[in-house]
Amino acid sequence: MGVLDGVATEINRLRRRVTRLEVQERGKDVEGAFTTLVNLPGLVGLWTMGGAGSAGNAIDSSGAGLELTYNGNPTYSNASRAPYIDLDGTGDYLVGASGGAFDITSDEAFFTNPGVTFGVWFFTTDATPGAIGVLGAKREEPDQTSWEFRLQTDGTVRAVVSDDGTTAVNVTSTNAASDSTWMFAAMRFTPSTSLDVCVNDTTTSNTTSIPATTFSSTASFVLGAKSGAANLFAGRESMAFLCATALDDDTISAIYENTRDLFGV
Repeated sequence: MGVLDGVATEINRLRRRVTRLEVQERGKDVEGAFTTLVNLPGLVGLWTMGGAGSAGNAIDSSGAGLELTYNGNPTYSNASRAPYIDLDGTGDYLVGASGGAFDITSDEAFFTNPGVTFGVWFFTTDATPGAIGVLGAKREEPDQTSWEFRLQTDGTVRAVVSDDGTTAVNVTSTNAASDSTWMFAAMRFTPSTSLDVCVNDTTTSNTTSIPATTFSSTASFVLGAKSGAANLFAGRESMAFLCATALDDDTISAIYENTRDLFGV
């Protein structure tokens, strides 16, 4: 074997070694992201979109077994290192039946910080759509609103919460989504204190007339729409989670920081 052949062999060996190390690091990133999410206080459910059960139903990775029913023809895929579900905005959504763990009233005394926190990574090719697209909700109009989290027509993100099913307070993010860009968004309801929207690392808050509870709505829990398949979201969703607690700022920041590498952010 000549000198050049030896050099080529060594280069290929080093390339394989680098590839193995990169795979190991990616695995650590995924493991770290999952560990952060699955250990959230008050976690109700976690839908990473990394697995589908019977008939395409989204598996609950929290261990609570809250599988979401598949509707329409969405597809599961991967972006960078993160799985996602692709919703076409014309009939695609995931739904969990009302009641049980989804029925959060925000006065559960067994939690130190009762409330509602919902978060998701999302991606859309049209961040300023012609119609509102709901990322997640437990809401059926006109009188069964518990909470809702949605993408507005101008690309901002809005959180809505009600304590009577009809009258609602809301807050809208000061920063907007961008076309074809993965964004992290979370809403947090802290009873009698604030309703907050976090988009990536920016938080917008409303502290006026904040109710003490969330309404015990009969609406289903839905990803990609609200009950009745209204206001369908067109885009991708990944790493969706729901907590029956008001997560603190440090925890929400840690979720963003520990998952962003999976989306190339």
